[in-house]
This record gives sequence, C-alpha cells and structure tokens, in this order.
Amino acid sequence: MVHYYADEFIAQGDRLVMLGRCAWRNRQTGRIVKSPRADFLRMRDGKISSFFEFYDTAKTLSATIVAA
Repeated sequence: MVHYYADEFIAQGDRLVMLGRCAWRNRQTGRIVKSPRADFLRMRDGKISSFFEFYDTAKTLSATIVAA
C-alpha cells in the first residue's frame, strides 16, 4: 500500500461508513493504482461485527497485466 486516506466518516446507530482513497503498488509490474474507497462497518458491544470494503477492482486488475 502506498497510501490510505480516510476523508469522511458517517455514523448512524450501529453503522459507520468511511469514504476515502488509497493507492497500491503491484509487486510484479511496479504499477501504482489509485482508487476511491468506501468501508462499511457495523458495531456491536464496542467492536466491529461486520466489515465490507469497496474500491475500483478493475483498476487493481489492470495493474497486474504484464506487457508482452
């Protein structure tokens, strides 16, 4: 991971949403992929009970392609 920024948090009841951005470097190709991201969490008794993350998977996959 090159960077990870949490830009905004939205909370309601037992749910929390983080909107941010991040970047990864592919170890094989050296390509860097930047993507917005959204994390969705549900809390129970002060702990995370579920977690889902969303980012641009097509960009991530494109960084794995080695030029011929």
